[in-house]
Amino acid sequence: MEKKTMGSFIAALRRANGMTQRELAERLNVSDKSVSRWECDDGYPDLSLIPVIAEIFGVTADELLRGERKVSVEGDSNDSGNGHEAGLGRKGQKELEHMKNMALNNFRSMSFMSIGVSLLGLVAAAICNLAFNRASLGFLVGCIFFVSSIVFEAMVLNSFLSMNSMDEHDDNRRFGVIRMAEVSFFVTAVLLSFTLPLVLMVSDSHLGLSVGGWFKYGCLSMLAVAVLLAIVIHIVNGCLVGSGRIALDEESKGEYQMKHRLQTIVGGALLVALVVTFIANEALTAMWGPTSVMTGTVFNDYESFLEFVETDVPRPSSFGSNQQAGVAVRIAPESEATVYYDENGNAVSKDEALTRTIEDGDGNTVLEYVQRNGNVLSVSYSTGSNDGNILPITVYTYEDYREGRLVVQQRNAVFACIYVLEIIAAVIVYVLLRRKDK
Repeated sequence: MEKKTMGSFIAALRRANGMTQRELAERLNVSDKSVSRWECDDGYPDLSLIPVIAEIFGVTADELLRGERKVSVEGDSNDSGNGHEAGLGRKGQKELEHMKNMALNNFRSMSFMSIGVSLLGLVAAAICNLAFNRASLGFLVGCIFFVSSIVFEAMVLNSFLSMNSMDEHDDNRRFGVIRMAEVSFFVTAVLLSFTLPLVLMVSDSHLGLSVGGWFKYGCLSMLAVAVLLAIVIHIVNGCLVGSGRIALDEESKGEYQMKHRLQTIVGGALLVALVVTFIANEALTAMWGPTSVMTGTVFNDYESFLEFVETDVPRPSSFGSNQQAGVAVRIAPESEATVYYDENGNAVSKDEALTRTIEDGDGNTVLEYVQRNGNVLSVSYSTGSNDGNILPITVYTYEDYREGRLVVQQRNAVFACIYVLEIIAAVIVYVLLRRKDK
């Protein structure tokens, strides 16, 4: 005995009404290939099309879902659901539920595809920036993928919500779909924010951004956008459920409102803790940055100081060019001598360009020297005395600065651990409160 299906029933009804697949497709505003797939049981019509097809062929939605004309059996008509499901028999309700689940699974697959497109956008941006040194181009290429992902997800979401409009009492499933779409939009927005430094931190469109700089500022941008979006989504979802725009059943609504209340309390406390920790971190960095915590070399006599600063030592390559601060030079071919300029643009000798003076509190020159040591970052001394004595003199080198920066990085790492511990503590508190309420 041939199994009765919706597809074969649609085919039989179409032939009985003398219609071709193309004619039926035109009336439903779909392609004739879609009609062919339905009739071959290779898919189902959208739920929104079920009542339209039923009306075209003069049958009920239940009969269409059952795949056969309904024979009136006492008691079968009492197996009715709510709303548009009223009057559906057992087989019709089962078929309808199966179609809804298939549509939901299809929507989830489309959402994951949308997230995949966003990830491809990040990869494309990274290739343009790191491989071709074109940060701005990387951002633009990434944006093409991100915008495509958002548009695609919006179209799929609209299609699903329209398809399920025939069932006004299925808001639990609809709300789950909305939240899945929110996840897709959230991921895309966060990835987009990660690429923002490619255009904000690079002034020349023909330059790239280093991996370290991109990662640092990208993570900060991503964190800020993630927190902002999480707050917005939390508020919007609460308003949708609280106002009745999403009519969940009583049990689901009560459970959601309880979770929403806990998330508001715990999330708010976590946000305050993170902000306070961030302010403390920034305050400590401002007061005790690399230049404040670095230790220099102290000289108690002029002879040892002059010997140190006038020794010809190149500037560390890790800090860029060997050109010393405050000295203007013209890079000349090997056959020509390098030309040095003073602050007024006049050509001077190298020693004149590197000449430094130390003055006391009255502005009198105490010491004059030629700073040939390119490793010297700065010189510190006291000018409070008027007797010409400025000793001791402290010299800070680039190695001292590197060590000071390492101290600051270690402190920042401690604060990063504090951030993580605060988040973990918030999660633990939330889980414990959820269990207690249950």
